Amino acid sequence: MTSTLDGHHRNGAPRAGVEQLLDRLNEPRTLEALNRLLDHAELLAFSAASLDGLVRRSEVIVENVTSTVAEVREALPAAPEIDTAALTRLLRDLPRLLELTSRLTALTATPEFEALLNLLSNPSTMISLRRLLQHAELLAYLVEAIDALIRRSDTIVENVNVLLRDVAAGTPGASESLLTLIEMLHRHRDYVPRLIAVVPQFTELVEQIGPFVASEEFRTLLTSGVFDPDTVTLVGRAGDAFVAAYNEDRQAQRRLGPIGLVRALYDPDVQRIAALVVDFARRFGKSLNGNGKGSVNGNATTP
Repeated sequence: MTSTLDGHHRNGAPRAGVEQLLDRLNEPRTLEALNRLLDHAELLAFSAASLDGLVRRSEVIVENVTSTVAEVREALPAAPEIDTAALTRLLRDLPRLLELTSRLTALTATPEFEALLNLLSNPSTMISLRRLLQHAELLAYLVEAIDALIRRSDTIVENVNVLLRDVAAGTPGASESLLTLIEMLHRHRDYVPRLIAVVPQFTELVEQIGPFVASEEFRTLLTSGVFDPDTVTLVGRAGDAFVAAYNEDRQAQRRLGPIGLVRALYDPDVQRIAALVVDFARRFGKSLNGNGKGSVNGNATTP
């Protein structure tokens, strides 16, 4: 079978191209592909028509997409500007931040950190921390003052030594007294908190007895001989004897009748006390006759 194309190009180069095309059409794979295309001819026609319509309306579509994108941009909030300087610093500090993160991770795994978290979870601890933070300026001032005191401790000690030498030169024995006072305070340093705790009570006591101490009666009491060492010793011995006798009689439940009282007068110790009472009555009577003036350790004096 011949064709016009075959007749016109029998001896030319196009003849070779036609033969090559025919050879390819005779290949099984080509026939199989053509069969598949023919099976989907309707779909291919619909796709071609769709592409043709899309190409024809491309300008309208592009314009609609552009307007839609513009509307979306207007509806969205403005994006924050990127601070390139901050981003550069962040990138530069990133290794240090990673190292700090690793150290914090290792720290949170320790029992001490867990104990610290438990302590911070206590409400009383949080209240104390809040009080400390409220007085942070005062604490900072105290720390600076203590630091300055420690830094100048050598100078302060030297100044104190010079002052003590000056005081000792002007008042003989003053330095020894001051050193004795400091040594006594050092020995009794454990009692200093107790003393500070009872200072308000001492203050109240001083306010109450202050008027009595400043009165004329107190001066008379001081010069009356009541605080004489012999008098104080005698009153102490009498008090001890009375307490011992009271405790013994209370346990033994003893009773003394008239006959027992007469028998007791034969006891030398009782006779000595009786003589002392009689002598005291005589002396006290003389002092009353002498307008209440007399001597405690000697005989009563009369004007």
